[in-house]
Amino acid sequence: HRFKSGVQLRLEGYYKDYSYIQPIHRNSFYDIEFFPELENDRVTVYLDGKTAKGIELYLKKDMGGKFNWWLSYAYGKVDEDINSIYFHDNNNLIDYNITQPAPRNQTHTIYVDWSYRPSHKWQFNLAWQHHSGWNYTDVYMVTTFTT
Repeated sequence: HRFKSGVQLRLEGYYKDYSYIQPIHRNSFYDIEFFPELENDRVTVYLDGKTAKGIELYLKKDMGGKFNWWLSYAYGKVDEDINSIYFHDNNNLIDYNITQPAPRNQTHTIYVDWSYRPSHKWQFNLAWQHHSGWNYTDVYMVTTFTT
């Protein structure tokens, strides 16, 4: 919907059902690494399927003037149907048969963008984004002594 003030309102919904997914290679401890395939926490995840669904609300004002802005809020969910996981470090394949949130699932996301165009040759932008946390399980070691 476009209001008389030039503000645009848009509401979108989506549902995606993925099937026939190729095995996914991941690192089970640290997700951001320069050479992840060289680490000893490498796993291969076999999925039976994956679903993504959500709704997004946009507010935008961009009429070619000096000041423009854009706001958005998204509620979404991505679930994976995990069949099994192969652990490369010990050559072990474990059956899971569970559905759980994907590693990069972001349930709530807020985005703000503001731009200023002092002339047709220059444009300055300021953007900010916040999202709910990604799934994370901390890894730690406990040493016990027995006598």
